[in-house]
Amino acid sequence: MAAIFQSQKSALITGAASGIGFAIARVCRTKGMHLALLDVDTANLENARNELSALDPSLKTEIYTIDVGNRDAWKDIAKQIRSTFHDLDLIVLNAGKSYKAQSGLAGRLKPWADAEYWKKTFDTNVFGPLNGLETLLPLMTASSPTPKSIVITGSKQGITNPPGAANPAYNASKAAIKNLTEHLAHDLRSDPATAHISVHLLIPGWTWTGLMGNVGPTDESSLKKMEGAWFPSQVAEELVKGMEKGSFYIVCPDNETDRALDQARMQWASDDVVEDRPALSRWEDTWKGRAEEWIQNLKPSASDADMIRGCYGCGCALSLPDAARHYAGGFICAGSLLAHGECPNTRARITGTLCTAVATTGDLLASFDDDLLQIFVPCHVKRFTGLPFGFKIGPGETLIIITFGQHDVCLDTIVQLVGGTLASSASLRVSAMLDKSAISTPAAPGHFALASAARSWLRA
Repeated sequence: MAAIFQSQKSALITGAASGIGFAIARVCRTKGMHLALLDVDTANLENARNELSALDPSLKTEIYTIDVGNRDAWKDIAKQIRSTFHDLDLIVLNAGKSYKAQSGLAGRLKPWADAEYWKKTFDTNVFGPLNGLETLLPLMTASSPTPKSIVITGSKQGITNPPGAANPAYNASKAAIKNLTEHLAHDLRSDPATAHISVHLLIPGWTWTGLMGNVGPTDESSLKKMEGAWFPSQVAEELVKGMEKGSFYIVCPDNETDRALDQARMQWASDDVVEDRPALSRWEDTWKGRAEEWIQNLKPSASDADMIRGCYGCGCALSLPDAARHYAGGFICAGSLLAHGECPNTRARITGTLCTAVATTGDLLASFDDDLLQIFVPCHVKRFTGLPFGFKIGPGETLIIITFGQHDVCLDTIVQLVGGTLASSASLRVSAMLDKSAISTPAAPGHFALASAARSWLRA
């Protein structure tokens, strides 16, 4: 939703006095947006207002001290917000806090004898956003039907759920945030009256924020942080990029954990249910080794990760085996697009001699100026229904389909299904990486030139 970050638009941000909230507010201000800043820390909130107002004194910069977990407090400031901001274009429900259990039990049992610890965590991290939605959603839905967005900050801990010192109440609160944000997104897009409101779940990585200490709005270059952590400004930049792509799940890497490792860990966590493994099997003694080996085998190397993650939202890059890494140059990973006929997150588009895979927002994922488009079919593909409607390979262009692993898909069927998408002078090459042997499928004159999946294909 690139249209959100525009001059004279209005943004309301909770947890705005420091950390990620302040970083998002700063990005909004650089775009010329009016700001409503909410936080429980009055001193840092005033500092934030002073710093952001100085960037452009002509824009509104209003501050509201609030404990987001206090429903009555939201009611008290609702009229103030409505009278000052008649139209909210962006709501960022970011405020969160990590508490420690104080029970008399020791070690891992401590959280389970302190119900107040759980209540405080959920009051801030779950009911904080819910209170904000109760107050602000009517204002957003009642205003003009121009593009608007709601961002709610979650956490990877709400997905992978690490045990021990990682704080079970915090993990549980962020798991709840994931679920409620998914429901909110579905409900808003399913109603024509609210379909103009996009919803995004921001999932930061390891970030140097106010949760780690009283870090107010100050120059990040003066802060000393752990080497593996990102600065909040990097998370804010990733949020903008993700919204521009139309992503719901905006998962941020950090300096210690790259995107591919994050995805592999999340995949393992979700597969605990499917595979009927022990709860949190990644940390269970008899499963630790197998989990680590599986994650490392699934995870592309850091240098390859960005190259093969072309299909946003599908996760199809995760199913590409090591064989994919042997190819030089960039390529498009559109396995889900091929497997299902049409991927909701990625479209393939051919224009002239430029072969491109584009997201629905028009964002460029990969391009080739040598009349060559390569599509890799992951080994999990069990059916092939053809290319999406409107998919065409133009004159003089080449489409390469390479399959990995043992497929139920008949390569002859692939040839027949995609044949109608080719111009008379275009060519198609299909191969399997089972044993690198050439495929003996008859070539239709003017349409197909089948060959082995040799490296030279990418340099043809």
